[in-house]
Amino acid sequence: MIRLVLALALVLPATATILDSCWLHQLESVTVTAPAPRPGQTSTALGGSTLDHALEEAGIDLIRRGDLLSMDLGVEGLTRQDLEIRIDGERHPPACPNRMDNALTRFSGDEMESLDLHRSGQAASAGLGGLVQYHRRRPGRDMAAMAGLKTTILAGSAREVGAAVEGLGHRLSIRALESRAYKDDEGRVFVGLYPYVDLPDLRAREGHWTGALGRLEVGAFLQRSRDVPFPYLKMDERRTSHWGGYLAQGDRRVYFNRTDHLMDDGLRQPTAQSPLRPSMISDADITTLGCSTPRLDFWWMRWDLVNRIPAAGIRNHMIPDLRRFSGSWQQELALGRFGWLSGRMGLVLDQVGDIDRVDAQQGRLRVDPPHRRLFLPAALAWGAQHRTGGGWFAGALEAASAACWTATRPWAGRVCAPRCWAQS
Repeated sequence: MIRLVLALALVLPATATILDSCWLHQLESVTVTAPAPRPGQTSTALGGSTLDHALEEAGIDLIRRGDLLSMDLGVEGLTRQDLEIRIDGERHPPACPNRMDNALTRFSGDEMESLDLHRSGQAASAGLGGLVQYHRRRPGRDMAAMAGLKTTILAGSAREVGAAVEGLGHRLSIRALESRAYKDDEGRVFVGLYPYVDLPDLRAREGHWTGALGRLEVGAFLQRSRDVPFPYLKMDERRTSHWGGYLAQGDRRVYFNRTDHLMDDGLRQPTAQSPLRPSMISDADITTLGCSTPRLDFWWMRWDLVNRIPAAGIRNHMIPDLRRFSGSWQQELALGRFGWLSGRMGLVLDQVGDIDRVDAQQGRLRVDPPHRRLFLPAALAWGAQHRTGGGWFAGALEAASAACWTATRPWAGRVCAPRCWAQS
């Protein structure tokens, strides 16, 4: 009898363990529904890929005009001025007329979560040719620290160091970038290819803080760069400072940023025509205020640029205190089985602050430059999508224009030819 009890005591726990591992747990069903992407729109997760690679995956052609921080974009042959670059709806316009300081590659890719490309002008913040929009990565609640080092040793000497600390919905990140130009595929050095006195010593610094205050998201940033070479232009970027902040709740956002930009030819070799360096100096600044939602976009900016030729004592107010206000509204209408209809309407008002400079230009060139200009951008698109058993098919047709009114030329403008997309 005793032996039987011991055997049962030894067998029963093992049997219970086996039975417990065979329990079936039935959970509630979870359904995830996502809308099919609209034709002409793509979204790319940045993840661990470099920013350059992510842009190329999204169908954006990078135009390299020199060393690091000198890239600009091109999409399907459209001019760069027709493509808006936004960061979470914020507009960061370049102060340089040659777009030396455009926002395409000036922000750290480690701060960005995804990249959207709109090839149409339908979004409220889009330009005539479309929209390139970054989305910042939101900080988590758990405490974490990150650091990274990137370097290039073959074609050039570039180093990028970054670090970030986050937790409780806040994140503080810093980045430092240095570069000593590059060699081409034939081993020729930068100075031998272009008329520079020495290898430009590019330096850039960036700091960014973002945090959650209740239901609000608050952030501020500061970027500084110097001696960015642009060998295909007459001048180089000598000093740029870009700083600002934002306040957001969900998709609604107000923001402010300012850029001070200085360019000259002080890095170039003297010539017989220009023995003194720098022989040309351009000093620009631009201030932007704005607010954006998925359907509405408003912003105001003040842009000023002065050119100087020290040897001749010439001072030219090239951009005479331009003030611009822009507002746009986008709406979409569902048509059931006939697809959808989307439209955007806007208003852009330019006002010149330095009227005396414009009047002097009028007398010298015998033209009638306007003190005010009014633009009326608009876009209209129709599209439809059809789901099949193995996937879906979608297509869209769009037309966009930007008419301009002045006192001397009642109506003029540009029209973007009708465009169509299809994808499956």
